[in-house]
Amino acid sequence: MSYEILRRIFSLAYFIIPVSLIPFGFYEWHMVLISLLFYYIVVFIGVECGLHRYFTHNSYKTTRFWEYFLSIFPIFLTIGSPIAWTAIHRAHHRKSDTELDPHSPKYIPLWRIFTVTWSADHLSLKVGFARGVDFKFQKFLHDHYYKLVSLYILLLGLIGLEYIVYFWALPSLVAHVYQQVVNTLGHSADYNEDTKDHSRDIKFLGFIFPIIGYHHQHHLVPQAHRIGKGLKHLEPDFPAFLIEKIFMKKQ
Repeated sequence: MSYEILRRIFSLAYFIIPVSLIPFGFYEWHMVLISLLFYYIVVFIGVECGLHRYFTHNSYKTTRFWEYFLSIFPIFLTIGSPIAWTAIHRAHHRKSDTELDPHSPKYIPLWRIFTVTWSADHLSLKVGFARGVDFKFQKFLHDHYYKLVSLYILLLGLIGLEYIVYFWALPSLVAHVYQQVVNTLGHSADYNEDTKDHSRDIKFLGFIFPIIGYHHQHHLVPQAHRIGKGLKHLEPDFPAFLIEKIFMKKQ
């Protein structure tokens, strides 16, 4: 099966599993909190530091070890291979809030954005990573992405079936909703002449989710590894802090 078909199958699974368990009193609140913390760690490190700022925007350089780590870590949220995620997000920036934007709320109904029934089949996956990125490794991850996701789910199941919910289905669903909230709230402003789109900042959300809080700033300078200006400006950007302290290759 194609990557796109598998994406829809796995997306449907992490939609159905967490929701279907609600009527049966399955959830324990302390485990839900641990699951949300797990999501938060993976989305900040794997998605923001890795897929977004490193692979898509080439905003900093890192070592081979961290490159591999940032490639693999987002698998826990079934967020998409670095190749696919980069292709979609670069198309979004190139054609932001036009008919060619893969997920613009100006042209695609909200129900299609949140259910990801828009298709990425038409996008070229021949993305240009920064010089030095191991493309053979990225191609391997893309070709075997859902096998690796399946292996992760299997390992969780061997520990206990409930772990599939708390450490795969539920955090994957939350990550999915989070991404679509970014795509909608982050593009709900009037037309901006400086970015030629509808991106907006919602500063108070930046304390928790920088990419929503400073989304217009990001569209102004997408190659910057720092989106928020920093805590002293009341614009904290924890992923940028992690990049500077851990992932950025020292000159």
